[in-house]
Amino acid sequence: MRYQESSKARGNQNLLPYLRALEVEDYAKIILREIRYLAEGSETYSPTVSQLYKALGNKVQLLYQMEQKKRNGVLQKTGEIYGNFCEVLAAGNSSDNPRQCWQRLVYQKSNDGPSMNFLEKSWPAAAQISVGKFLYNILMRDLRIDVRLGKTKTENLAPAFYTLFRHQGRMVKEEVKPHPVLMKLYRESQQETLTFDVNQVPMLCPPQPWTTMRNGGYLLAKSDLIRLPQTARQQIDQIEQTPLKNLYPALDSLNQLSSVPWTVNQNILDVILEVFNSGGNEKLDVPQPPNSLQPPPTPSNEIELTKGQKFELYRQKLQHRRKQSEMYSLWCDTLYRLSLANHYRDRVFWLPHNMDFRGRVYPVPPHLNHLGSDLARSLLVFHQKKKLGVDGFAWLKLHCINLTGLKKRDSVRERLLYAEEIMDEILDSADNPLNGRMWWAKSDEPWQTLSSCIEIAKVLRSSDPENYESNFPIHQDGSCNGLQHYAALGRDAAGAFSVNLAPAAVPQDVYSGVAQLVEQARLKDEE
Repeated sequence: MRYQESSKARGNQNLLPYLRALEVEDYAKIILREIRYLAEGSETYSPTVSQLYKALGNKVQLLYQMEQKKRNGVLQKTGEIYGNFCEVLAAGNSSDNPRQCWQRLVYQKSNDGPSMNFLEKSWPAAAQISVGKFLYNILMRDLRIDVRLGKTKTENLAPAFYTLFRHQGRMVKEEVKPHPVLMKLYRESQQETLTFDVNQVPMLCPPQPWTTMRNGGYLLAKSDLIRLPQTARQQIDQIEQTPLKNLYPALDSLNQLSSVPWTVNQNILDVILEVFNSGGNEKLDVPQPPNSLQPPPTPSNEIELTKGQKFELYRQKLQHRRKQSEMYSLWCDTLYRLSLANHYRDRVFWLPHNMDFRGRVYPVPPHLNHLGSDLARSLLVFHQKKKLGVDGFAWLKLHCINLTGLKKRDSVRERLLYAEEIMDEILDSADNPLNGRMWWAKSDEPWQTLSSCIEIAKVLRSSDPENYESNFPIHQDGSCNGLQHYAALGRDAAGAFSVNLAPAAVPQDVYSGVAQLVEQARLKDEE
């Protein structure tokens, strides 16, 4: 109430209705999670205070919107429709695609209970920032930590968080940092539980099909169809004014990708966990813990150092600290990915998809998905298996050689012959990934190569390779996608040939072709 009265006196926005949106216990949980987020963050980088305010206010809004769905009956009705939707999917006899099926079920229940076509109005950006700022004031002013913790019995309480100002170009940004004692406590506590937001983890059931710009993805948590900042009002308004039927092809594409069930490649996960728990390996792109970095040598008597030597020592210590922070960030990222993979080890899961402003599609969960680094891609395989058929085994061997990067300029036939030549290395990699000759570790994409070696060994040792059921994903990528589109739109035969849109005995490299043209022009000018 005091905050409400002071806000009125200053002519500021009244936040009381927003602050009453949740119970006190909910705010306490949000603040505790924010404390952990800040304490486990990077020492060299953190978001600005305005970004932190906005993000925290948005978390309050999302939780409020979920609570509203529970109260007005939308959650219960969504559950009923979703149950019918899963029954239709399991039966597999519907001619409708997922979007059409969902829309039909919603229409059948349109006269029962609350409307499913409700429009969630976002809080004003100023309100979100103000709510976040209010909670951060509690965090900054009321939280204290004993800086002599574990050293003396006498308490010496200090603020648990402080602000600093950092130069970013010509701008000076204010950031929030935890007290070093608090950061040390969190990092050394070795907590056994990791907590993620709902939209940061895969789903254990098929996602809700995208039917509009705002309805789709996760069942309860809000998902964005297009990754746009709220400041991009022009793009958002343009999409909202577009007739819904014009969006259906894009929505159906996302729904098709989201409907694919995945599972964890346990063979690869076990090998990666062994390397990670043994201290990591820089060559294999498994981050090492920050404490493995050796500190710079410290002279026995720093007093006798010259001013230049002291500055050099300070610079080395600063570089060491920054390197440790980078290592910690990479180590945490891999820890999250491997922890989630281990959690979903024996489960089937789905990845909701959305798109960016260019129309490129991405899985919504950021840590465990089939895109990203070599290590990330190697962890997932399809849940549904299919027979390899006549050409499947050849594609598998070709994929393995492509991952090594050794035969980029060779024909498909030459790459398949090379696979047969090194079959002993492939089988040794599959049987003894860490104790053998480790041929796979020399590849451009070592973990995906190891994964394909294990699959090749399984197929080769099966009684009937053509009827072997595999769930191994083979990634394919276009050659300079932008140039491919230009060549196709312009009916450019020469351009199409250079980006592999036309048949050729060996793969074409457009960059080498451009370099040759430039060299010819240079020689002509030289004459």
